[in-house]
Parts: sequence; structure tokens; C-alpha cells
Amino acid sequence: MCAWLTAMALFSSMVAAEEAPPTFQAKAKAHLELVLKEGTDHYGATSTPLWMSSIDTRTGRYPEDDTRHPDYPSRVYRLIAAPKGSNPYWDLPQMAAAADLSKRTGDPSYRKGADDSLDFIFSHLIDGPSGLILWGNHYYYHAYQDEILFFLDEKNVTPYGKNPAGNEGKYHEARPVPIPWDLLWERSPEKTERYIRAMLDRHLTDATTGEFNRHATPKGQQHAFIESGGLLVHAAAFLFSKTKDPTLLERADLFIRYTLAAENPATGLVSNCPNSPVKRWDRSISTTEIGLWAGSLIAASAHVPAGTRDAWLAHADRVTSAWLKHAWSEKDRKFHGNLRITDGTPVTERTTTYQPGAFSSLWEPQFPNHDYPMAMAETCLRLHKITGKETYRTACQRWITVIRESLPARDGKGGYAEHYGRVIHFLLGCHRDLKDPACLDLAKQVAAEADRFLWAGKAFRSHPVENRCDSVDGMGYLLLALGWLESGKEPDYHGFFF
Repeated sequence: MCAWLTAMALFSSMVAAEEAPPTFQAKAKAHLELVLKEGTDHYGATSTPLWMSSIDTRTGRYPEDDTRHPDYPSRVYRLIAAPKGSNPYWDLPQMAAAADLSKRTGDPSYRKGADDSLDFIFSHLIDGPSGLILWGNHYYYHAYQDEILFFLDEKNVTPYGKNPAGNEGKYHEARPVPIPWDLLWERSPEKTERYIRAMLDRHLTDATTGEFNRHATPKGQQHAFIESGGLLVHAAAFLFSKTKDPTLLERADLFIRYTLAAENPATGLVSNCPNSPVKRWDRSISTTEIGLWAGSLIAASAHVPAGTRDAWLAHADRVTSAWLKHAWSEKDRKFHGNLRITDGTPVTERTTTYQPGAFSSLWEPQFPNHDYPMAMAETCLRLHKITGKETYRTACQRWITVIRESLPARDGKGGYAEHYGRVIHFLLGCHRDLKDPACLDLAKQVAAEADRFLWAGKAFRSHPVENRCDSVDGMGYLLLALGWLESGKEPDYHGFFF
């Protein structure tokens, strides 16, 4: 009888184990296995290890119909989503997640998939004369045509192939996703260094003032978006950590000084784009983008000497606290989307879809629109840890309020992968640093919602309406956050940051 009971108990436990839902790690593995087995470039005359910009979550292949569903708003404008191709820049968070998964599981295949893609990038997607990687907001690899395309807008799509003489990747624009520099460096230190130096040189438009351009050209449209400047500082700091070349710190400081020259002395608020035409909205407005800029300086400070680190952290502290003084609406229990830099008053008029609305939105589909609420929230959390100031604890509690009161995402319609990932990641950081157990419970609630809307059986969708996963929707943010939530161990970001 005892043996029979033991056997039945073992059988019951086996059945329960078989019926248990897959873990987030199991789902991440299944997702990336589908990407690497079926979701790479098997199209055109030449196959490559590049990850396709979109996959059908049922087959892993590029969708037979890649038109966007009319009931869900488009994430991007122009051809940023790289139709019928690959834009590895948008895949960088997912590559970091793949590398982290290999480290967690001991299975090297996920990291190898990222490495193979990076090797191809270094061999085929670099502009020869400049050293710039042809990715980001204006270049992508068309898998069916086996060539790099350059584009400006929907009506001006120019096959790029080899660079026209004198062009040299002048529309290189890599924002707002931070680059996991460790992944690139481990594949090719020489080409990574050349790429960073090309960025630092070719985005600089005035060596005296530090004025820079979001594009890698001193001519034409010269928007010095502060998010671009922050990421240039981060790149310079990373390369300094490898080479100890002091001119890299000089260049980083030059970019920082230019942005801070637009700091209004009365309010401390910083223009989103100091060199925009006077009548353009971003010349006179500050948004959560200053949080992304400050966050870039915080990430960069880990790579530099103590004196430089302290100066950069002080800059981040000053501009973030200035924004927080004006941004919160107690009545609405939200952060304002636009602040006038001269007096800190909120601006509700929206002159373009590329501008935030009246309030900063966690779930806004349009990307990029100069609103980075969770990047700002992460910066507040890091500055609380660095400075201990109550201002930042209060700000974090307010962001938690915004999160809680905005659920379920988009009035129950569900959100994008990146948004869920960012929210979960911030809440886990709050649980760790603020010792707030309610944040862990809320992170689990958000993860359950993301799982309900996005898990498609074989892989994660990147938004709820279609059986597809688009690189530009930021799946890597979600995979990294779910890995942390389930394991209790923060990911190895390989140089990436939230």
C-alpha cells in the first residue's frame, strides 16, 4: 500500500509538472529559438544571419502580409520599421537579452545568434570611407533585394547599395536606443572604435561651441536633439574606458557644455533642441527627454575618472531636479508633457505628432516622439540612490502612481513590448532600492498583463493585435525585465541601459 501511494504521489507530481504553465525563461527561450531558427534573413539571393525586422509569431517567417492592422496605431513613421528587411539597431536590446539568456542558462546559442548578426554588420553594413554603421533612423538592409536602403520619408526611398561618392553615411542617426557597446567591442574592438570615433567627429558641427547634429553631417537640417547628445557622451565614455584617450573626455564635455548652454537660468530647464528654428516647438520646450539625457550621463559616468564622474552626475542631478520642480500636476496626478523653459508653465498645445501630448504618456504608440517617461523615472531612481535626496524618492512614488492609475495599458487594449518591459524594470528597481514590496506586486501584475496580451504560444507578439513581432517595438526591453522578475537577479545588460 505504501509503495502504491508513493507511486501515485509521484505520478500526480509529474502530471502537475506537465500541466504547469511555462516560465518566463522558457518563453524567452522559445521566442529567441524561433527568431534564430526561422526569423533570420532567408530571403533574396543571399541569406544572412541578420534578424528580420518582423516575424510572424506562428511561423517565425517574415509576415506574408506586412501591412499594419488598422485597429492598432502605427509605432513609427517613414520606413524606420525596415519593411522586408532588417535594421539591427532596433534589435540591439533583444541582442542584449539573448546574451543575458545565454549567461543565465549556459546555452551559448542565443549569444551566438547575436554575435553572428554583429559579425555580418561589421563585414557588410559599414560605410567604408567613414566607418559609420549604416543602421538607425535612415538606413536598413533590404533582405529581398540584398542591399542597404537609404530613406528620408515615405515618398523618397532611394536604393543605397554602395555609398554615392561624398555621401559617407551622412544621415546616420542612432537614437534613442542606447547601444550595448560591450557586445560590439567583443566582436571587433577595431571596428567599434572606428565607429565611435566617426560618430563623435561627424555628428559635431562646431568644434568651438560643441554644437552637434542628430545626423552625421555638418550641413542641412541640424537638430541637436539632446537625446542624441547624451548617447554621444555615453559612446565617448565607453571608448575612453578601453583606450584611456583623454581627447574622448574632452569631446564628451564639449557636447555636454553645448546642451547646458541652453539651460534657462531662471528655471534650470533645458531646451529639447537648442538650435531648432525659433518657431519650432522643441526650441522653447523641455520634456522627459531631459531624463534620457541625464540617464546617459549617469551611465557614462561609470566609465570615467572620479572628477569627471562627479561633474557629470552633478549635471544630471541639477537638470533633473529642475524638471521635477515644474512637471508634476497634483490635480491630474500626472507629469506634464511639455514645459516652457522660460517659466516652467505647462504647454498643452501639440503642434506635431512628434511632440508629447499634454501629459507624459507611458503607453504612447508614436515613436520616437521626444517623450521618455520611464527613462526619466529610471533616472530619478538612480539619482535617489546616488544622492539620497528625498526629491527623487517622491518622484519615484509619483511615477509608481502614474503606472498604477494607467493600468490596464491603453484603456485595456494592451501596450507594446517595450513599454511593458520599461515599466516592469523600473518597478523592480524601486523594489530593490526603495525597499517597497508593493512595487514587486505591481511588477508581477504588469508582467501578467503583458503575458496575457503578448504571449502567442511560440513567441511573444510585440503588440496585442497582430501575430507578429516587430524589432522596432522593443521586445528586448521586455525579455530583460521578465528575466529579472522571475530570477530575482538583475540582467547583464552588456553595456545597454534602460
